[in-house]
Amino acid sequence: MRNSLFFLSLSLILLLLSTFNPKNLKDNLFFFSVKNVEINNTKFSNKNELTNYFKKELSGMSILKINDEQIDKIASKIDLIEYIEIKKIYPNKIKIKVLEKKPIAIFFSKKKFYYITEKGEQINFFNHPSLEQLPNIIGTKDEFVTLYKVLKEFNFPMQNIKSFHQHAVGRWDILFADKRIIKLPKKNFKESIQNYIKINEDPNFKKYFIFDYRISDQLILK
Repeated sequence: MRNSLFFLSLSLILLLLSTFNPKNLKDNLFFFSVKNVEINNTKFSNKNELTNYFKKELSGMSILKINDEQIDKIASKIDLIEYIEIKKIYPNKIKIKVLEKKPIAIFFSKKKFYYITEKGEQINFFNHPSLEQLPNIIGTKDEFVTLYKVLKEFNFPMQNIKSFHQHAVGRWDILFADKRIIKLPKKNFKESIQNYIKINEDPNFKKYFIFDYRISDQLILK
């Protein structure tokens, strides 16, 4: 009985060794190498350029071995991308769903234009028709981000804002496309923002173009 088991085991080992061929393994990996990339969910990115970029980066890689860490590393080189999700379509296709960062304003620094994103990041500028009307920032990035968070907190009407202008003393003016201006104080500007939101829809205030909150507990209208 023992001899029978020994010869049976030996026969199985010889069978496996006779059928295994390193070349077959290599051919199988080649068969599963990435050949097609599909990009979805882009809003600002050039889909063709993004597709070609990922094709180049993934060229020669086996779809069996690709993981999220590798994809994230490739995507991190494009600062507009927040994160991506991948789906493997065997034998050789990768579907990539892209979530992009949301630009909220245009910032000029050191002779170059940038976008500031909703999360306060500074990313490289690129041309896109839907971003042409974003407001400009004249001031410091970090302090603008602080102001923007307060505006979002109180659901400030962001539409038609032309620019944010920070003065040397540190306070901000908000300029609208219809030439209205809100002059905020340097300190405690939350109360001023709340007050403007309250009176913004009041017809009695539609005739005014300057809302000056610089003096504490006062609103000067012009």
